[in-house]
Formats: sequence, structure tokens, C-alpha cells
Amino acid sequence: MTSGRVYVATVGSSKEPVLKGLLYARPDYVYLLHGQNPTLKERDPERVAQEVRHITESMGTSACVLRAVDSFSFDEITSAIIDIWKDHTNDTIVANMTGGTNVMAAACLLAGFSISATVIYVKEPPAESETPLDKQVLVLPTPKIPLSHLSKPLRETLSTIRNNTDPKGGTVLWAATTYLADELHKSPQTISYLLKKLQGLGLVEIQREGRKNGVSLTSSGTFVARFFSS
Repeated sequence: MTSGRVYVATVGSSKEPVLKGLLYARPDYVYLLHGQNPTLKERDPERVAQEVRHITESMGTSACVLRAVDSFSFDEITSAIIDIWKDHTNDTIVANMTGGTNVMAAACLLAGFSISATVIYVKEPPAESETPLDKQVLVLPTPKIPLSHLSKPLRETLSTIRNNTDPKGGTVLWAATTYLADELHKSPQTISYLLKKLQGLGLVEIQREGRKNGVSLTSSGTFVARFFSS
């Protein structure tokens, strides 16, 4: 299957960094995540995103999708990017974290690294300068979380725990070994091994009360499990 190029950008009150990132990425598909602030009138992020979409139509992109998000909800923004990744797992993704609130930038940064996207930040050039585009776009070299290194049994175990506890984390799945063994059709010994592996990766916590064992997702586990949960 031929892979395409996907461009994801957080959108604020200016279209310039979004357009520069667009020229850098040269994508087949574009996703614009924007908040809403009608008091800004022409600079309302939703209107800015609409302007960018109009420009992409003349660039030959296959699709440009606008998605409204709460610009101060870290969970909502990361979930939006994860959903895009799930639809484009064979594609190259460029994520532009420049526009919008600081929360949008942080969410784009973490989600981008987690899905092995190329995360960029567009610097504002000095006034009246002719700085080349490649000098304005900063590619962030932060290490990525190796989600692709998680085996299928580990992914299934993590996803099953999330689906049977509070999706926001913090709750315990008691009698976890027996329950997971039944759900995943594996032996209790195999489940114990998988849980210890996930614990070693910092994705779950294992608790004991008498003869009962329980498991809960850590904050990192809650985040990672979203990638593998339906």
C-alpha cells in the first residue's frame, strides 16, 4: 500500500504558521484542530481554519478536515490526534504545534511524538526578512515513545484494562488475573507475565488485598491505552 502524507495543525488566531507548515509538509490530507472565539471576529480560530481550508483546495490536497476542540482540554486534543493516527497508520504524519493555546501545543507535542509523527514549530521571522522556509520551520528532535514496540498481547491487555475501568484512570480492576485470562483466552500464568511487563514499562500498577490482586492504569498507561482502545 502506498503511504501518503498527513498534516495536522493546531490553529490559533493567525493562519501564517499553519500555511507555512502546510508548504513544508506538502500533504495529501490536512486536519485542522481549532478552538472557537467569536469575539476575535476575523481572527477567530474557526474562521482562520476555514480560510486555510479554502487555500488547500487550490493545492490539490485530497481532503481538508476541520475539527473543533476545546482549546484548553488536553484530553480532547490528544484524543483528536490519536483518532487521526488510527485512520492513517500507514501514512507519514507531520504535526504543527505552533497555533492555538499552550495546552493545544503541549497536547500536539506529546501526541505527535507518541505516534512517531514529525512535530514542527514555525518560528516567526524578523520583520521584513527573507528567511527561507526551511529556516523558519523547527523540527523537534525529542525521543518518541516506542508504541510500535508493544506486542499485540500487551496492547490487548492494556486495552482490556482500560475498557473495564474508568477511562480517565484511577480505578482498580480486582481479580484482574482471572478476569483478563477469561477475556483474552490466555492462561493466568501468561496474564501475570504480561502484567509484570506492563508494570515494568510504567503503564500499570499492581495491588494486592489479601489473596486478591488488582490492576490499574498509571497516567502514562491511560494515555497509551487510548491508542489501542476502540
